[in-house]
Amino acid sequence: MREPETNPRTTASSSLEPSCTAQLRTRRVALITGASGAIGAAIAEQLARRGDDVWLAYHRNGEKAERLAQHLQATYETSATALPLNLLDRPAMHQALARILTAHGRLDILIHCAGVTRDKLLIQTGASDFDDSLELHVTALYRLLQACLPSMRAHHYGRIVALTSYAALHGRTGQSAYAASKAALIGLVKAAALEEIAHGITVNAVAPSVTASAMTDALTDSEQARLLHQIPLGRMQTPAEAAALVEWLTSEPAGTVSGQVLAADNRTHRW
Repeated sequence: MREPETNPRTTASSSLEPSCTAQLRTRRVALITGASGAIGAAIAEQLARRGDDVWLAYHRNGEKAERLAQHLQATYETSATALPLNLLDRPAMHQALARILTAHGRLDILIHCAGVTRDKLLIQTGASDFDDSLELHVTALYRLLQACLPSMRAHHYGRIVALTSYAALHGRTGQSAYAASKAALIGLVKAAALEEIAHGITVNAVAPSVTASAMTDALTDSEQARLLHQIPLGRMQTPAEAAALVEWLTSEPAGTVSGQVLAADNRTHRW
């Protein structure tokens, strides 16, 4: 897909006056990892609907990311670009960011939504399962932050949201690696928030509960019934509901909210 052309009205430099910066933020530039997943796609839809230019990072499901980009461009007055990105490859990450900066001159929003689950009891969890979970959820976010923060600091503006999980807050049987890595992600978010708020950058996390997706659709009827029994609301969260929290955290009214974990867990405190 052809990359969006640089727009002189929205390309920024570090010497922008406050009034010019405020005008710039009416159409912001967002990078979303895991954009081909259910929640990632819903976040992209929310941001594109309000007029943001979105970059849809994917690793394997390029066809789905391309279809999503085409849909967003056809539906909303914004640009959407599917972006191949291996989050475990540091040089590739910097190359991807360079593409965004070449096209727009800045990056305003970073959403880390990519994730992996390999459900096993702790005693059955191999070292590679644990390492892979830490790499994608924590190390990848660390690398993304190091790559994106210099540009955000230069423009004294940034909105960063990472997806954590109910399991990080309360634990979950069979998800020791997932819960541990998502909990570590929260620690990184809180530390980064303290360091970056003085630079006009907020860093937060959203912890969804069980969310309707292709993964939950693949569960048997009995497995779905067991999950629903633990949710007082009586249903799973929709991707759009999780995305709405992310959209708010990246909005102007949320400019003083940083270092927080918004838990949309339906009070599912028993597994």
